Amino acid sequence: TLHSFVRFVQSVQNGFETFVWEKLMPYRIHKTPKRFIKRLKDILRVIRFTRFAGPLVRMFLKLHDQLRAMYRTRRQSVKTDKERQLRVSRP
Repeated sequence: TLHSFVRFVQSVQNGFETFVWEKLMPYRIHKTPKRFIKRLKDILRVIRFTRFAGPLVRMFLKLHDQLRAMYRTRRQSVKTDKERQLRVSRP
């Protein structure tokens, strides 16, 4: 249901936030700013990749569905052609 889906999305977001803060903040920022900036860039790179990969996966799934539909209709037409040929060839 919609309520359970919303709870799932919120738990994923909370888990992601926890991961980000544990990866970014296990030390004092003012002591090692270069490490903080490097880790922040790593996390931003992952976010950019997922923003790129999401639509790419959607396009792949749509293409897969189209190819399955084409294969199914082709298989069905071959089957009906064989059945028609058998009906015509009977004496």
